[in-house]
Amino acid sequence: MLGAKEKYMLTEIDVINGVCDYLQTRGYHITQRLTTHQRGYDIKAETTNRQLLIVEAKGETSSKEGTKRYGRKFDPAQMAVNTAEAFYCAVSAKDKNPNAKTAVAFPDLKEYRNAVAKIAKTLKQLDITVFFVDENNQVTQQ
Repeated sequence: MLGAKEKYMLTEIDVINGVCDYLQTRGYHITQRLTTHQRGYDIKAETTNRQLLIVEAKGETSSKEGTKRYGRKFDPAQMAVNTAEAFYCAVSAKDKNPNAKTAVAFPDLKEYRNAVAKIAKTLKQLDITVFFVDENNQVTQQ
């Protein structure tokens, strides 16, 4: 059980689940939801008119027991790498699926928000959506 000052750290799975819940409430059908042990797009979802959305998600700690980072918050350098990897995946997915919408999803942390703010114009030009998931499973879309 977490103490009063301890904050639950969102894993990639938490972010994936939060985004899937959010998308389902907006009429999307989830066609793929991966775990951290699977390879591929973390989330694939479709609207009723068959518009594909591909989402790459990242967490704020490792969800893999036995790893060095398990249960420890990623440091700023690791968050920067995670951010770059997520955006690369989104651009790559768009390249392979030109008619699809692409998105990235992160825990709602200032480090991720700051990274997104620095490239907001380019994200808009590329039509890449950003989802932020907080510890209460609330999602904001940018």
